[in-house]
Amino acid sequence: MSYKGKVFLFWGVMDLLTLGSYLFFSLMRGEVPFWSDITHFYAGLEQHEAGGGYAILLQGLFFIHLALLLSLPVSAWAFLAHKKMSVLWLALQETMRIFSLTCSLALFPLILHFVSSGPMVNLALFLISETLKVASLLSTKRKREEGEKVS
Repeated sequence: MSYKGKVFLFWGVMDLLTLGSYLFFSLMRGEVPFWSDITHFYAGLEQHEAGGGYAILLQGLFFIHLALLLSLPVSAWAFLAHKKMSVLWLALQETMRIFSLTCSLALFPLILHFVSSGPMVNLALFLISETLKVASLLSTKRKREEGEKVS
């Protein structure tokens, strides 16, 4: 398997693992994925009497996270099928990850689910995760370009 194939396989599996763990933990709590999140979010917003710009900001961040979760099957399929993905798609998804603080390395949140840690550890793991993803995807592009120059 080529370097690009290994990188794409890894990130495709990570996207599936992220989506799978979200669905698993939602169902284990007896909730309906996505729908329960939306109803809980608005109930919490109402309970805390958040309004104005703060409520709009919270809603924006919440729906960015939901959009990221809904985009995971598409990116997982594209990675696993070795489809060419646009830089715009990857940049949009990475932006959603940054705003929702969702790690690309799905193993980090799974480990943190069972081990308590502080916000600085969570932030450090998030930064490591996203740096590794962006660097690995850029390196596949660089290797491909170097291969084209040699030919």
